[in-house]
Amino acid sequence: MSSRDRSVAATVWLGLLALVLVTVMFAPVLTMGWCADADEGGQSICGSMQTSLLGMESNLWLWLGAMLIVLVATLLLLRRRRTEPS
Repeated sequence: MSSRDRSVAATVWLGLLALVLVTVMFAPVLTMGWCADADEGGQSICGSMQTSLLGMESNLWLWLGAMLIVLVATLLLLRRRRTEPS
């Protein structure tokens, strides 16, 4: 295996690791809710939010956006690695 092949393989593994980290940080896996009851009828309110495994507030679009950024960065690095002279 040449050094360029090793560099490409390392870039792929780094990209996969980054995708796993982004998933743990931003994937909305838990839904939490709350309600506040009022004395008057019709004045009670409720809300909900989605959180990641780390407890950070998240949503589907944030997770997908972060994954897209990681994929584009990985592909750009791979393209640069493949065009470098041996």
